[in-house]
Amino acid sequence: MHLRVLRQLTAIYAFASLLSFSWGLFIPLYPVMLRSLGATPFLVGAAFAIFNGVSASLRMPFGYIADRRGKEPLILLSGVATCIASLIALLHLTPLGLIAALSALGVATALYYQTTYSLVADLACGGLGRTYGVLNVLSQAGWLIAPLVAGLLLDVEALHAVFLLALTSALIGTCSLKLLYKPMPQGLSNTSADSEDTPSRMSDVVKEVFRVGSLLMVVEALSGLATGFFQPSASAFLNEVLMGAYEDVGVIFTAAGLAMLAAQYPGGVLVDKIGGHMVYALSALVAVPPLILFSQSSDLFPASAFMSLYYFTSGFRWIGGDSMMAQHFPWRLRTVSMGIAWAFWRTGFAIGALSCGFMWETLGIRYTFIASALLLLASSLTTFKVVTSRRAEQGCEARRTLSRQ
Repeated sequence: MHLRVLRQLTAIYAFASLLSFSWGLFIPLYPVMLRSLGATPFLVGAAFAIFNGVSASLRMPFGYIADRRGKEPLILLSGVATCIASLIALLHLTPLGLIAALSALGVATALYYQTTYSLVADLACGGLGRTYGVLNVLSQAGWLIAPLVAGLLLDVEALHAVFLLALTSALIGTCSLKLLYKPMPQGLSNTSADSEDTPSRMSDVVKEVFRVGSLLMVVEALSGLATGFFQPSASAFLNEVLMGAYEDVGVIFTAAGLAMLAAQYPGGVLVDKIGGHMVYALSALVAVPPLILFSQSSDLFPASAFMSLYYFTSGFRWIGGDSMMAQHFPWRLRTVSMGIAWAFWRTGFAIGALSCGFMWETLGIRYTFIASALLLLASSLTTFKVVTSRRAEQGCEARRTLSRQ
């Protein structure tokens, strides 16, 4: 790998680690924070719905801009938006203040994810799965310790310190990226996607993206729904139903994060062998049993074990999904297609988060995890359909090539 490219990737990795630490202070224990301030279960779900709605609505335009105007400025702005979110939470420590802060994080995620993963794919010189594996490992490292730190601070009623630490981490990460990342004047990351075979209008670009990968949008929506049912409920289930202390919940999330981290690099190797589509489909299928067992747990220890197993399989699904998007769509559509796909994921997350509050209060919190498991099963089956369709298309193309020869 060229030394300059290695330096660029290193700067992105450092930024990703610091930014994910800041987000990790917010998101895993966010339901517990809101509940400690008197928020109802419905308000917790609504907060996640707003967060994901904001993120989803901005993914497509940000991806379109990045493909044409450059990706680095948008990544930098994601750090700025995270700083603003932390500052809002720090200055307005109320349920509405935290909801506003989480909404600002929605802007940050919309700027960050598809742009960063598309840029890293541009810089990767082969072995996309391994490159994504390193990115995920280093960014997850920032997320790992954050829930434990947040839990310890909540135990001593130092909620202000949580957001002050989040602000500091995001600020250091943003400044370091600005100082360390040196874009290539005519590099891949700055090359315009405009060409003879690339539509110029956003509406035409969107049509082309759906023509190439409409089923993947369904997969992302189903996966987002599954996460929307799980994420707002998991920490509250451990804390309120299984009677885990804040510190215990933080430790469990850290252990689960370690399990997800352990899956990243081997998942990347597997992606390079069998492709992101197959890794995603298989891991989504395997995630169903531990999620159902988690929902039926009556004690903190087995619940933590099943949750860690679920996160381990989710690690494969995570890197499989990232790689699937980068491998499925052509370079000229990469960022905007990732943006649209992950907008569907965020929309599903928003709907799931909003719905889980009703399910929580009517059927019970355990049913939110069962719903999540069924949605993952549906996403796995849909991805297998994509694999089958791609193989059929490749077979037809091979036959056409032979007939021309």
